[in-house]
Amino acid sequence: IVKPLENKLNEVEGVEHVYGVARRDYGAVMVSFYVWTDKEKATTRLYNKIFANIDLTPLGALKPIIKPIDPDEIPIYTFAVV
Repeated sequence: IVKPLENKLNEVEGVEHVYGVARRDYGAVMVSFYVWTDKEKATTRLYNKIFANIDLTPLGALKPIIKPIDPDEIPIYTFAVV
């Protein structure tokens, strides 16, 4: 689940880095955007990309949980796919 998701999220405008980790029953991906990226637009692009490709998730995978981490200057989003 994680590697294809990383590839899709790299296509989002304004993405600087995508980091993923996969475990037996857990996967997490962190997306960091460039400093100049507007937080609301970054959030919208991220949600749109994830849910436009939700049909690619394997059967039994839960809906992604998206949690923004809000440092002062860099919008970062982390979510888990179980």
